[in-house]
Amino acid sequence: MVYKNFDLKNRPIKVQKIITVRFFLPARNQTLICCDGASRGNPGVAGYGFVCRDDQGGFIYAEAKGLGIATNYIDEIIAIAGASEWAIHNNKLDICINSYSKAAVRWRRIKELLSNIQFVHSMREINFSIDSMAKKGAGLERGEIIRFNIKPAFIHALESPEKIYY
Repeated sequence: MVYKNFDLKNRPIKVQKIITVRFFLPARNQTLICCDGASRGNPGVAGYGFVCRDDQGGFIYAEAKGLGIATNYIDEIIAIAGASEWAIHNNKLDICINSYSKAAVRWRRIKELLSNIQFVHSMREINFSIDSMAKKGAGLERGEIIRFNIKPAFIHALESPEKIYY
C-alpha cells in the first residue's frame, strides 16, 4: 500500500548465496602470480597490479602500473601480459596466474583448444592489411563489429612473401 501511495515501483530482490572459497598456493617450485586490472569507468582511467609469491606463500615481487584510458577487459588482459613478462624476465618459467578476470578464463580456454600458438613480431610496413583493419576498427562504435568473408575494398593488396618491403 505504501508503494501505491507514493507511486513507487518495486525492485526485484536479489537472492544472495553464501559460498565457501579458498586460496590455494601453487605447485612445488611454481610461482603464483595474482593479478588484476581496474578502471574508474568503462572505459576510464585504468591500471593493473600483480603480486608474486613462492610455493610456500612467501612474497617475491609486486607491481602496479597506470595505463591511461582503457576498458575493464583490456586492463585485465594487460595485467596478465605484464605479469607474464615479469616472470619471463626473472626466469620464473613455471607460473600459475591467479585472476578472477574473464579475460584469463577466455585465454585458458583458447589455449586448450589450439594445438599450437605462435607469436611473430612484424613491422607495420609488412603488415599493412591488418593496419588498415585496425584503423577501420578504431572508427567503429564500442561493441560494433564488421566481418568480411572476402577481401574488403579498402584493403588494396595483401602482403606477399615474394616481395621486399621498405
